[in-house]
Amino acid sequence: MTNFDENSWEIKKRIGYPEEIQTEGLHRGGERIVENILGSNRILPFEIEEIIEEGIKSLSHHIKELKTASEVEAEIMKALEAKKGFSLIRMGDGELTTMAHDIIIPTREILSTPRLNFLPYAGVTLPDSPSRDLLAKNIMEADMVGIPHLRWPMFHLLFIKLAKYHKWPLNNMVLTQSVINYELHLQTNLFHHLLSKHKVLLIGNRMKEGEKLLKNHGYTNIVGSIPVENIKSVPLVLQRANKFDYDVALVSAGISANIICVELAKKNKIAIDFGHLIDELINGTKVIKNN
Repeated sequence: MTNFDENSWEIKKRIGYPEEIQTEGLHRGGERIVENILGSNRILPFEIEEIIEEGIKSLSHHIKELKTASEVEAEIMKALEAKKGFSLIRMGDGELTTMAHDIIIPTREILSTPRLNFLPYAGVTLPDSPSRDLLAKNIMEADMVGIPHLRWPMFHLLFIKLAKYHKWPLNNMVLTQSVINYELHLQTNLFHHLLSKHKVLLIGNRMKEGEKLLKNHGYTNIVGSIPVENIKSVPLVLQRANKFDYDVALVSAGISANIICVELAKKNKIAIDFGHLIDELINGTKVIKNN
């Protein structure tokens, strides 16, 4: 994530000069903002941490709690018992970038950023304003939305910009961490319960492999699997899903999972964005937790 260890950053906070990139980053991320607000003829005799702490106190009435893994598990179990649909979708940099293109970030900047060249693999080729607008609409239709907690430009800060642009009523939305799929795996037995006690449909390009693996581990309630080519193939995927008798869908389909989960929940299915957890199960770096 960074070429500098914590000690290096601490030294630069104590002894730093403008021409050094580390010091420049620290300055632009905090002190320069304070300077610009105060102007050149005023000072505020506090360190940046103290200023931020006081600022957070003054905005504390806007703080929103994110649902924990145990709380998410409880919501899903409640929906199962009531035989109601429930959609859990997640916002990562792929979904956020797609929703932001040509609204907050020009497409040309996205296409020229090597770190974002995974978008076609995730199911979207930009520009694609219909998919962008559908993803933004789905945010308000999902039962629960996982959002990034880390305040980096392409994660939480981009979500905040999108929320302001679309005027999403965050106080009325049920939010959790964008890594909730991993937290559910690590902190609960939810996936073991779903796979053991309910009919499960797997959706995604690696789900055929996942189906074989999970059945070999004794999860025989899996009714089938459906591949997802890209976001344009979602209507066909939904048609194919109609042919199965199932209670729960685990969806590992990149950006398309957002739309699939919301639509399946409308048909009284539990639909969970399973994400790259299926890759780790297939690769053997994780196993379904049951203890």
